Amino acid sequence: MWFIPNSSMPHNISQENIFRDIVLRTPKALFRLSRAIFSCEIQKPTPISACRLNNKIISISNQLEKLFIKFGSDKSLNHKYHDIYAMIIANFVTNPKILEIGLGSQNTSIPSHVNSNFKPGGSLIAFQTLLPGAIIHGADIDPTISCDDFKLFTIDQTKPETFSKIHNEGEKE
Repeated sequence: MWFIPNSSMPHNISQENIFRDIVLRTPKALFRLSRAIFSCEIQKPTPISACRLNNKIISISNQLEKLFIKFGSDKSLNHKYHDIYAMIIANFVTNPKILEIGLGSQNTSIPSHVNSNFKPGGSLIAFQTLLPGAIIHGADIDPTISCDDFKLFTIDQTKPETFSKIHNEGEKE
């Protein structure tokens, strides 16, 4: 499943480059990665507003929203991603494998950085709290991010070839 981005970028970043990278390159890289790992295809983009489908999803969304806030992630306050994640989590099997791309760099030279009110990797801790048996990895362009007890990958969404690190070094079983 692929979702329409709900994020903003600084105005000095070329809109053409954002479209090319986020809308064209990143999905293609994720398609190749999902095909390689799971032998499946990602479908058409889904708007976030379509996620709150039933009481189970709403309950998970509410729990995840609180956990994101508790552990310092901006994913609920700024982006409303807890609704997307809840819809996905509601369909998980026991002990899922999760790869979170974008961990919240505070490096201001990175276009999609977060401010100092948020903690890099807070979403990983939130997912682990909600799904204690899950295998959870993270990926970000910022190589300085660290988050205890999680395997992290340095990737650049504008360079699809960097996704091969995840395929080569991530959990496969």
